[in-house]
Amino acid sequence: YDTKMLVWHKKLPPEFVRQDAELSFFNAWMLEKGGQYEAAEEFFDITERLIDAKSVESRESRFLLGKIAAIRANMALYKNEISEVIRFSEKAIEFLQDGESSWRIHSKNIQGQAHFVNGEIGKAYRIFQDVASEGDQTGDFHAYLKGRIGQAAIQTTRGQLSDVIDIYSELYQKAQDKKLSQIPMMGWLYLNWGRVLGYQNYTNEALRYIQQGLEFSEQIDDAAMIGEGNFNLVSALLIKGDTIGAEAAIEKTKTLAEQKDIPIWVVDSLEVQQVRIELNKGNLEPALQWMQGQKPGKDGSYKHLQLAKRILVARILFANNEVDDSLEILRPLTRTPKNDGWVIEQIVAILIQARILKSRDEMSEAISLVKKALSLAEPGSIISVFIEEGAPI
Repeated sequence: YDTKMLVWHKKLPPEFVRQDAELSFFNAWMLEKGGQYEAAEEFFDITERLIDAKSVESRESRFLLGKIAAIRANMALYKNEISEVIRFSEKAIEFLQDGESSWRIHSKNIQGQAHFVNGEIGKAYRIFQDVASEGDQTGDFHAYLKGRIGQAAIQTTRGQLSDVIDIYSELYQKAQDKKLSQIPMMGWLYLNWGRVLGYQNYTNEALRYIQQGLEFSEQIDDAAMIGEGNFNLVSALLIKGDTIGAEAAIEKTKTLAEQKDIPIWVVDSLEVQQVRIELNKGNLEPALQWMQGQKPGKDGSYKHLQLAKRILVARILFANNEVDDSLEILRPLTRTPKNDGWVIEQIVAILIQARILKSRDEMSEAISLVKKALSLAEPGSIISVFIEEGAPI
């Protein structure tokens, strides 16, 4: 869709929209994009009732049902309901197999994102590769863009940042050549590009790209893109040392989350950033209160938590002089093979462990860990994580 289509759609009388399956579907889709999931479901139900009323299973009806399933898969992804993502995306692919290739490819891409969120890096990468390849073969630049951005996201977790920059540069040039540099999907390109530049400590460039991405997201009122963009903005501002700006961006996103449905991982990640800011200020009490809300698993450990939350728990324990418990969380993370991804998080875990050993005057082991962190960081020119750990490193 484009912004002109959106403007004309908003001018239609609601009663007119509710009587036409295609218009009702489009309305639901726009509500989903705007982060209004409950309202979107209402119009999806209307669309399905209008299709059922025809009592004829036409090709167009199957395609429409396939699109609904694809968008429901996307909503389930943002709620981190992985089994529902797979169920709806498979249903979408089934209904769309005889046509509507762009939506079918989109459904595959959502499956890739679900596997990525679930930590199945290899499976996700192969799906993104297929999406990009199919998009390239069919001339569907949107699909190609989605697949390549997905591949780049995985390469980012593996610390291959130089390769990622090459991918983003290639995509930008292709968009320019095809005169498609203003399509909404380009917002995701700019946001991800800015995030990677932040890791390499090019903070001014990072902020410029992230702001460009946010302009795209606000223009089309894409709640997921706005939420992700604000998280990237907070990360870049913290790398730059602008705590006040980061806190303002967190508050802005909190307000957004009260009004719209945004991806749950964005909410969780910003919560982690906010607690870390308090910790950096020396405010241990709110950090301890947050940690008490993160209930240990049945085995008494925190390994069931999202990776960023586990690292934050380790930081809090270290700050509270519970160094043995902190090391118990960190050591498994520092032994993770590089091919498993999450290299940046692994580097952070290594550096916190090095700080703990330094505090115990175990300098030889601490320096060995810093060397290990540098060896992981060097291929992708990952710099910001060292700076963020501050003077001790």
